[in-house]
Amino acid sequence: MDYEHDLKYTQDLRKKWIEDMTKNGNEMPRDFKTGSILNMILDGMDRSTLTMKKIRSDEGMNDKNNKVMEVLAGVMNKVSSNELLKLNETGEKGTPKFLDVTTIENFQVVEGELDIIPHKLNYDEFMSEDKK
Repeated sequence: MDYEHDLKYTQDLRKKWIEDMTKNGNEMPRDFKTGSILNMILDGMDRSTLTMKKIRSDEGMNDKNNKVMEVLAGVMNKVSSNELLKLNETGEKGTPKFLDVTTIENFQVVEGELDIIPHKLNYDEFMSEDKK
């Protein structure tokens, strides 16, 4: 990954600056300006380290999420076979399986049951219909 190379390069440069400013960790800077610069370098190192850790964590999470999605897709393909499309007696695929209404006793259609036109009721009309 290109960004990892860049982050490692800047981390290495910061380490060299810190070693130079602290004389290989044996001495802390005495003046305010050098101390401020050292503090900024250390802050940048912390941020870069956290960034690299987050990137690796996100990549790991993405891999895990992809594996979970593959498993779910496999389960859904096995579970959600379309029950309406079954082989009929002649073996043809894609023939819809319908409910045989002749097996239902006393089958009656109530007036308005098959109407598709939406009713235009306001709230008061609806409530008065409900009380009847």
